[in-house]
This record gives sequence, C-alpha cells and structure tokens, in this order.
Amino acid sequence: AAAFCSGVVTAPATREIESSTSMVGKCPADARRRDSTTCASRIDRAQSAHSFNPLAVEPLSVEAALISSLDRARALRLYRQARGLEPKNPDTWYQLGAFELRQLKQPRAAYRDLNHAYTLDRFLFGKGTAPGRDLDQARCEIDPATCPE
Repeated sequence: AAAFCSGVVTAPATREIESSTSMVGKCPADARRRDSTTCASRIDRAQSAHSFNPLAVEPLSVEAALISSLDRARALRLYRQARGLEPKNPDTWYQLGAFELRQLKQPRAAYRDLNHAYTLDRFLFGKGTAPGRDLDQARCEIDPATCPE
C-alpha cells in the first residue's frame, strides 16, 4: 500500500479522498520534473484510501483523474474498474464517458457510456450542465445532424 509522507495513515479514507479530490487535475504532464512529490503524494493518498476501502469508487476516480495526463491507459482501467464496482451508479458511467470524450477523443465510446449514465439518472444531465454538454457533444461528433445550428 502507498504510504503518506509521515508514514502513517491517520485519517479515515473519506478525508483522504476529499483532500485528493480538491487537487484533482493538478498533476501536470511534466509532473516527473515539477511538483512530482506533491503529485505522487496525492496519488498515494488515493491508493491508500482504496486499500482502506476496496469497494469505494471515489479513490479510483480520484487516482484516475490525477494520472489522466500521465498515463491514459491506466486512468482508463481505473475508470472502468470504478464502473465495474458500481454498475448502477450513473456517476461512474459519466466519469468514464467524460474521460473518453475529453482525454481519449473517442466520441463513440463516450456517447455509449454517457448515454448509459443518462439512462440511469436523467436528472444528472440537466440543460446547461457539464454532463448535458458532454452528452450533446459526443452525440454531435458521431451524428452531425444532431448538432445545434
């Protein structure tokens, strides 16, 4: 299991997740040169939280978001693992679809997963929300006739 800088995990997993979540997206592609200690620490926290509660999807999503610019294949595996743990959770489907759309540039796969998230919870996709925009963008990219004029 990953260790914290102090070497001791003292907080519950949710506190570690919240700490990491506030930093999501802040691990730059050149993290190996700049801020690598901070980025590695955030990734370690997410991995530690997952070790503490292997059935929780949040640590997987946080780690995937943190490493998305560093290792897209690993991030994709983590998003899929989270979706597999909670297949009826629309958020896991949305996160996977949003990653496929924005990072992997795979609109067909993104549309499939975003549409499934919509099927599970259509209220997540309100007009003007990020999920709604992502679903509309994926649909537009695979079927230009659905694009707004």
